[in-house]
Amino acid sequence: NLPVTLNTSGSYYLTTNLTGASGEQGILINQHNITVDLMGFELRGVPGSASGVFVSGSLSNLCVRNGVISGWNSRGVSGSSARNSQWLDLRVSGNSFGGLEAGANSLVRGCSVAANGGTGILVGNLSLVESCIVQGQLGDGINAGDAVRVATCNVYGCGQNGIVTGRGGVVVSSITVSNGANGVLAGDESAVADCAARQNLSVGIAVGQDSQVRNSLALTNGSTGLELGDGSSARGCTVRQNLGTGIRGNFNPAQRCEVNYCVVSQNSARGIDVESSRVTGCLVVSNATDGISCRRSTILENQCVGHTTTFAAGIMSLGQSVIQKNVCEQNTYGIYTFLNSLGNHLEGNTVIENTIGIYITGGVLNQSRNNLVIRNAARGNGTDYDIYSDNTVGPIVTKASIATNSNPHANYQF
Repeated sequence: NLPVTLNTSGSYYLTTNLTGASGEQGILINQHNITVDLMGFELRGVPGSASGVFVSGSLSNLCVRNGVISGWNSRGVSGSSARNSQWLDLRVSGNSFGGLEAGANSLVRGCSVAANGGTGILVGNLSLVESCIVQGQLGDGINAGDAVRVATCNVYGCGQNGIVTGRGGVVVSSITVSNGANGVLAGDESAVADCAARQNLSVGIAVGQDSQVRNSLALTNGSTGLELGDGSSARGCTVRQNLGTGIRGNFNPAQRCEVNYCVVSQNSARGIDVESSRVTGCLVVSNATDGISCRRSTILENQCVGHTTTFAAGIMSLGQSVIQKNVCEQNTYGIYTFLNSLGNHLEGNTVIENTIGIYITGGVLNQSRNNLVIRNAARGNGTDYDIYSDNTVGPIVTKASIATNSNPHANYQF
C-alpha cells in the first residue's frame, strides 16, 4: 500500500497497481542509489494526494522506470532535487501541477506525458531528454535548463511553449505542433536541427544570440516563422505561411546574422528582414510585403519572386548594402532603395517582369543618393531602370548598342 518510504539503497519493484492516500506522497525516495521498477503497474493518485514519486533532498543515482503515474494532486514525479538520475519509459498523465520534474544531469527517455497541469517535462542543466511524447499540458511541453539536449521528441497542444531550452541547448529531430506560444524557444549559443514547428500560436522557432538553426521547418505559425538572435545563422530551412515575417530578429531585423539556402514563402509580412547580415542562395516567393529587407547587409545570389502588393519589392534596401547576382521576378519593384537610402552597391543583378526593375527613388523629401549601380540586366519590366540622378550608374545598353559598347560597368536591357 501507499505511501511507501525508501530509506535504503537498492532495487525495488511493484507486483500490482497501488493507490495513493490524501495528503501523502506515493513513493518517497529518501536515499541515494535507488532503482524503482514499476513493472508496468500504475501509481494512482486520489483527490488531495501529493506527488506520485517524490525525491526528498539532494539525492543522486536514482532510477524510476516502466510504469504509469497518474491522477496525483501535485506532480507525477517530483524529482527536481535528484541529480545524475534516470526516468525511463514512464506514462505520466492527469497530474494537477506538472508531469515529470528532474534535476541536473538527468536522463529522461521514452516517456509519454499527457494532460498534466503545469510543465510536462522539466529538467535541470546538463540533461538529456529523448524519444518522449508530450501533449496537452497547461504550461510548457518540455522546459530544460542550460546545456540540455532534446532529441526526437514530439510536443503537441500545450498551453505555452512546446520546447524551451536554456543557454547552450541542442534541439534535434523534434516536432512541435499547435502549442499556445512558441514552438521551439532556445537560449543563447544553442543549436536547432532537423526540427518542424507548425501551427504554434506565436513564433515557430526562436533562438538566442550566437545560435544555429539547420534544416528545419517553420510552417503556419501565428507570428514570425524563424526568429534569430544577434550573431546567429539559419541554413537549409523552409519557412512558409507564417502570420508574420518569415525570418527576422527578436522583434527587429536580424542583426549580424547569416541566412543561407532557405526557402521563404507566403508569409504575411516580409520574407527575410536583416541588418548587418548576409543572405545567400535563398528562394523567396510571394510574401505579403518585401521579399528581402536589408540594411548594411550583403544580399547575394537569391531569387525573389512574386511580391506584388503596393510598394513591395523583391529586395528592399534601407541603405549601405551590397546587392549582387540576385534574380528578382514579377514583383512590384525588383530592387528598391527606400526613402533616403544611401551607399548601396547594386551589381550583376537580373530583374525580370517587375513593374519597375531597379528603382532608386528621388524627389524633394525622398532622395536615394550615392548608390553604385553597375552590370545589372533588365528584361520585360514596365520600366527597367528608374534611378534618381545623384547616383553613380553605368550606362544603360540595349541590344542595338551592345556590339559597340565597351564600358565594363554598363547595365543592360534585353
